[in-house]
Amino acid sequence: MKEREDNHQAEEGDRRTFINLIAVVAILLLAIGAFWIIKQLDQTQKMQACLEAHRNNCDKLNQTPGAP
Repeated sequence: MKEREDNHQAEEGDRRTFINLIAVVAILLLAIGAFWIIKQLDQTQKMQACLEAHRNNCDKLNQTPGAP
């Protein structure tokens, strides 16, 4: 009986560890997604401000640093 309880507790611990790992991965993916969305919104806002100022070189804002 004691052995069965120990087995059950070990399985429960493994299951909790696995669920916690999945939760950490999900949170990391959400954080990366939020960062990407914020970066895109910032870039869009800069482009819009440039176009509203009637500038001619707004296409340079779309290029990533280090790109040819």
